[in-house]
Amino acid sequence: MLNINFILNYIVPSLFTSTLWSAFLSVLFSVLIVLALLITKPEDDDTFVYALIGCFFGIEIVCMIPMFAIPGIIQGLGKGSGYAILPVMFLGIILAPVGAILGSTVAPKLKFLRNKTLAKVLLLLFITYIVMAICIYTNFSLNCAKASSMWYCQEVGF
Repeated sequence: MLNINFILNYIVPSLFTSTLWSAFLSVLFSVLIVLALLITKPEDDDTFVYALIGCFFGIEIVCMIPMFAIPGIIQGLGKGSGYAILPVMFLGIILAPVGAILGSTVAPKLKFLRNKTLAKVLLLLFITYIVMAICIYTNFSLNCAKASSMWYCQEVGF
């Protein structure tokens, strides 16, 4: 049985929060990657668009799924402990550049994105949201089923 309260109160806001962070980080990383690519291949004019789309989806998949799917990491930020930010910073510092580089190198090679239509990008975003929602729900349900007294299970409504 699906926990609708958990889906509406945690998963949907997590998807929007991860989208905003991914958009912000992808703009930062894609500018750096495009500068590096324009130095090496100055004749390519679609480099920025592919790098931006690839960085966004790379950061969304590689960096944001572990951050939001591991129970207790994001919920620990509001608990007042200064050490709660350390796992988030570690995941962000290590996985965000990896996702940006992977995404920006894979995106130009995808024939799926050759003609950049909004429908294809939205379909890819929808598939990414489905994968993220499944990962978050599965991870929380497995962790909260064996130890339902954990503070993060009670906080998110499990």
